[in-house]
Amino acid sequence: MIKGIIFDLDGTLISEREYILGCLKHAGSYLERVYGTKEAYKNLKSLFEVKWERIFNRYLEQENIPYDEATIKTLIQIYRETDPEVVIYPDVVETLERLRTRGVMLTLLTNGYCEVQERKIEKAKLKQFFDLIVIPDEYGREYWKPNTWGYDMILHKLAIKPEEMLAVGDMDHDISVPKKLGITDIYIEREDRLKDLSPDIRPNRIIHSLKQIEMEV
Repeated sequence: MIKGIIFDLDGTLISEREYILGCLKHAGSYLERVYGTKEAYKNLKSLFEVKWERIFNRYLEQENIPYDEATIKTLIQIYRETDPEVVIYPDVVETLERLRTRGVMLTLLTNGYCEVQERKIEKAKLKQFFDLIVIPDEYGREYWKPNTWGYDMILHKLAIKPEEMLAVGDMDHDISVPKKLGITDIYIEREDRLKDLSPDIRPNRIIHSLKQIEMEV
């Protein structure tokens, strides 16, 4: 019998793509203001669609703007301090409400910088649905997934056995880590996902809507 569910946040409950684009829009305005470039957001978005890594380095190189490590740190800080709108997937609130009425214990386990993730959860008005929210960054970067620490904490605090728990997420570690602990993993394949699962990751189940989780409970 399933007694609890562990949800990921970004890409599972809220759109990570929309959040990143909102942050890039703010960074683009800064770049235009400081460096006089044109259509910075449009160009950042194009670079992002290719890959996320070193996006500000690549942008500055593309614009032939000299930069150093301090320049990149400033741009990253501007990006992180942005407070864009949070887009909740349309199946989230109804599903969480229905699961709670059925007595399922709901938890949230999310990577990311603590202040940023707390701000997202607050803006999305999701806190009310969860019995426990764990942001590993509060304890240190080394506790982020794929470290098993967050899952172990949830199992311990809720006194639930691994076989009584589901874990739902959209990234490799959201599948591989709970599977290793004996928790049933479920991969949610959102249309706006940032990347596909690695070929060697074999989820227990693939869903396209959170409403499908109710069949497991």
